[in-house]
Amino acid sequence: LEIVGQAYWHTTEALQTDEGHAKAEELLEYCRRVRDCHVFAYKKNLPKQGDANEVVSSAREECLRELLIVVQRHCPGLRLIVIEKRQTNAQNDADRRVVKSLRAEKRLSRHTRLLLVSPKDEYLLWLPDLSAMAFRRSKTHKDKTSYYFEQFLGEISIVNTLD
Repeated sequence: LEIVGQAYWHTTEALQTDEGHAKAEELLEYCRRVRDCHVFAYKKNLPKQGDANEVVSSAREECLRELLIVVQRHCPGLRLIVIEKRQTNAQNDADRRVVKSLRAEKRLSRHTRLLLVSPKDEYLLWLPDLSAMAFRRSKTHKDKTSYYFEQFLGEISIVNTLD
């Protein structure tokens, strides 16, 4: 909040201005300096056949499962997962089912709570939004932002590729 200077942050919007770029870099530098661990589950080779929504939903479920398993393994005392609320209740229910399934498989503690919130209500989501941008742009862009991941997060991140 001190770096952003206001009660609102959205990485994509911030990157539209020079001031936003500067704040994004300052936030990334903060993550690097405090050695804030970032965990990514990444799947790039999606099937070319089938319904696009189902393909994306399946990939999201696979990535979310892997992400939660890795985080639980590295943080066994984990008691709260905060993720961004999605567009529909059906999508939110799909994320809840992933957590329920992992609990049933004993891969996620039954004491770990899931909280679905909007970034406008929960500042904890600002940095995951920022780090996801840095990781994604390292794969999709060729501009200055394509180096953010390597420059700021590479040494403090765990990346699991699911292909």
